[in-house]
Amino acid sequence: MQDLFGIRLPLLVRHVQILYEALKRAGVNVYIKVGTTGTGGMGFNIPFTHGERTPSMLLMMKSAIAGAHSMLLYVMSKTPGSPIIKEVKPATMIAWKRIGKGRILRGGKPIKVYDAPYENPFVLKRGSRFSLKDLKMEGHETGEFLEGTYIDTGENGLFSIYEFKAVSKEGLMEFITPEEVAKRVLDCIKGASYSNDIITSLDSSVLRSTYKAGLLREVAIREMESLKIQGFSYGLLGPRVSKLIYESAILKECFRTANNLICQTPAYTAEKAKDFVLQKENHLRKEALSIGIPVLLPDGKTLLFAKREIHDKDWERESWEVQEEKIDLFAEKEWIDLRENNMKRWQDRMRRFLSTNASGTERKEIAIDPGDLTAWVLIEEYGGGRRECY
Repeated sequence: MQDLFGIRLPLLVRHVQILYEALKRAGVNVYIKVGTTGTGGMGFNIPFTHGERTPSMLLMMKSAIAGAHSMLLYVMSKTPGSPIIKEVKPATMIAWKRIGKGRILRGGKPIKVYDAPYENPFVLKRGSRFSLKDLKMEGHETGEFLEGTYIDTGENGLFSIYEFKAVSKEGLMEFITPEEVAKRVLDCIKGASYSNDIITSLDSSVLRSTYKAGLLREVAIREMESLKIQGFSYGLLGPRVSKLIYESAILKECFRTANNLICQTPAYTAEKAKDFVLQKENHLRKEALSIGIPVLLPDGKTLLFAKREIHDKDWERESWEVQEEKIDLFAEKEWIDLRENNMKRWQDRMRRFLSTNASGTERKEIAIDPGDLTAWVLIEEYGGGRRECY
């Protein structure tokens, strides 16, 4: 960690020094930064990652550097000859840029579609070592590219409808519109009363999610739904979120409503889910494997996965010994787990979800929504919600 800061901080200091000289020489009167909290206003319990462990070290570093930059701007504002320095710091996601349907890009490049040899799947043998690099198998590329309905959130990338529902859900990251951020910037330029004292008033000066954004969230969801939902998760919120979305989406495809799910036995639920996943042309399976989310079948030893070019998940990165504990660990955070115990867990989750989100006869007819259900699990089970201090 010290080495990382040792690399970045001198560069950051030099950047602000150059910025100060450039602003002074150009005769700039006002400099406004639209900053970041690094976590969208969430805490160390933020459940969204770029594939790392929770909490995301990348996001924590982003928060640390963002804070350092804010302090350097504060120092600049106290320097004689400096322009007026202000910082607008949204503590939520900024969305959205556009809504569309087509190829899903990651880093400007399309995501290749992979599939697993589901007719002759890989079997996990207890006591053996799993090393994706050493496996003698084809990459299982289909020659296609991942496509679906998406909402473009700018620098945050393309989200599926369920990822957008989960990340923007009240109690998680939520969001603010770009127009609202721009209006606050214009207010700063016009000299409207607005504190830029990061040290003493950060909490009172951050831009929080808004009522308007809450209304527009429904507009965005309806527009995405009008394009016909295609695409379950694109992996931008981390493997655990994708895993939860995929598992609940499988249950939605198999049972549709909450009552249909909870009235089944866990064994039947697991077999039904397996039959769905093993369908010959299953888009959900291909999509999951293409972003590095394998499928563990009900027997607990048959694993569907793809050997991709990019190894960005824990199970892909290093060799590991196939033991029950290791299987349970990966199944908990980055594998689609179709085992009987996990199906029972989802049924219990649905019962608790219904007890807090529906009443009376509504419980029997409520449709399974992977976005809302995933958001509820992240808040209630993984403690991933935000704490509001007004």
